[in-house]
Amino acid sequence: MRALLGTTLALALAACATDSPSPEEPASAVVPTAAAAGAAAGSGLFFTHVSPAGRSGFSCGVATDAVAYCWGQGLFGELGDGSDTAVTRLSPFPVAGGHRFLDIRSNGYSCGLTTDHLAWCWGANTRGNLGDGTTTTSSIPVRVSGTRKWRQIDVGNDGHTCAVTLGNVLFCWGNNAFGQVGDKTKTERHVPVHVGGSLRFTEVSAGMLFTCAVSTDQRIFCWGLNRDGNLGDGTLRDHLGPYLVAGAQRYVHVSADAGIPGTHHACAVSTTERIFCWGANDAGQLGDGTTTSRLAPHAVPGALRFTGVSAGEFYSCAVTTERRGYCWGDGSNGQLGTGLVQQSHTPVAVAGGRQFLEIRTDEDHTCGVALNNRGLCWGSNFSGQLGDGTTDTHLVPTVVGG
Repeated sequence: MRALLGTTLALALAACATDSPSPEEPASAVVPTAAAAGAAAGSGLFFTHVSPAGRSGFSCGVATDAVAYCWGQGLFGELGDGSDTAVTRLSPFPVAGGHRFLDIRSNGYSCGLTTDHLAWCWGANTRGNLGDGTTTTSSIPVRVSGTRKWRQIDVGNDGHTCAVTLGNVLFCWGNNAFGQVGDKTKTERHVPVHVGGSLRFTEVSAGMLFTCAVSTDQRIFCWGLNRDGNLGDGTLRDHLGPYLVAGAQRYVHVSADAGIPGTHHACAVSTTERIFCWGANDAGQLGDGTTTSRLAPHAVPGALRFTGVSAGEFYSCAVTTERRGYCWGDGSNGQLGTGLVQQSHTPVAVAGGRQFLEIRTDEDHTCGVALNNRGLCWGSNFSGQLGDGTTDTHLVPTVVGG
């Protein structure tokens, strides 16, 4: 989840002209056959991204040939394989439609960006979170309404979705019970709505009932429920639209956690390659050596420098500038990847000494992509969400696909 470079204001304004809604194309109904899936999902898979969805017990990823795969428990079509009934897949299985993807984000449902910068979503859709103008669940990818071209997308565990266009304009949709969509209302939205007025953003992170985003001038704004100080403004006040995080730091990346209310926290990487976290800290998920909650950004101490961070439920993980993985917070399901069931209030190294391109967290399992593009997952595996062909919990990184 690398930070994206901001464009000039002129380019941003020019791109906005293409951000008006238009009729969407019909969803693809191409479903992979069992034979094709078996041939494609062998042990030779390499990935560019892997996204865990812990509470729902599944994961999805994008292979190096841009084919999307999901695995684990599919109750409401979240595996995107066209299954009309509940299914469990212990190994990666291709997503229907034949699309080529740049990235996928999963959290109870899934959304991805294709190589032509269009957004597609699948799975449960009770809050309009698939963005196609309906509340109809879909087991195959459906096109997000409009003709906008997107640079980045993220999904929240509460059924809200946000995405940034190529022109750095932010849109959100879905569940808006606490203002997490950010349009200054609490109205549920079934198609993308513009967020932030004249603000322009490089990336967005949709958490549980709140959202944070990095602006093109490297400031962080958050909005939605603020029960734990997770909006980072020094208060416990909720906000229905983007509100500036406290402090003078500038940032290149932010991650809002998808945990249950009462555990919310967020972490960000500054322009000086340090990590700052804020919000709940019950299990040491802020990484500052304490269990003291913080209402504003607080630095993770130490000499380590980082390129990316991911805030999970009760824990966090990050990748250093040397591409090493570190995690901290709750490790009761092995999600810290240290080989132990432990809690740590400061960063501890992920076992195995691998170098990582990225690490992503969720509730109780973690996934990453190694420097050699192998997909790796660790932690809880009750429904095969680690993708190694078993339902065995793993306390250290395990190769996806066997």
